[in-house]
Amino acid sequence: MLEKEIDLIELWEIIKKNLIKIIFIGILFAIAMFAISKFLISPKYQSYVSLIVNKEEDRSNNDGIQLNDVQLNQKLVGTYTEIIKTRGIAEIVIKNLGLDLSYEDFISMISVNSKNDTEIFEVSVKDTIPERASDIANETSKVFKDSIVKIMNVDNVQILDKAIVPEKPYSPNIIRNAVIGFLFGIMVSMFTSIIRFLTDTRIKSSEDITNEFGLPVIGIIPDKKI
Repeated sequence: MLEKEIDLIELWEIIKKNLIKIIFIGILFAIAMFAISKFLISPKYQSYVSLIVNKEEDRSNNDGIQLNDVQLNQKLVGTYTEIIKTRGIAEIVIKNLGLDLSYEDFISMISVNSKNDTEIFEVSVKDTIPERASDIANETSKVFKDSIVKIMNVDNVQILDKAIVPEKPYSPNIIRNAVIGFLFGIMVSMFTSIIRFLTDTRIKSSEDITNEFGLPVIGIIPDKKI
């Protein structure tokens, strides 16, 4: 079996020779990804609530914010993000909203993210129903704010921004998926074209004989059709 070596010039020639086919396959992959994203994948919506941890203090005290207070509150954010995801909080929210969800389903919809080096964190909810996403986010933050008074014996959480009903889905990104499909199709088509060339052991020209066997060509019989 003949072994072939390929250089960049040959690689470029292979690509040019199969360019139309490569682009066509890329378009087919793009159309497939567009159709899958548009018609087969359920859109998901995201809604979130912003909260802040503040020091519980006497309102008549005008000493201002102290560095130690900020550092303490930042550390509390990590604790609070874990408390929000507990079963106790989830079950109250599920009951209050009358949701037909298990704890596992509920917790998979929620994520809590703290803002680096701040006292602010977000409760984010992802759902296929936009109204339910905002309802869960708002109710979770409310239940957490009320519960933290009993759990930690402090009232130091304030809601900055309530969740609103999202107008557009955050997933899937149809255009991005179509572009990825196009690029993937081009890569697959280029790869198969190169592999087909490398595995083709047929002798097609006198140059192939010289390159493969190192033998000089002393004559050529023309292919003349009568």
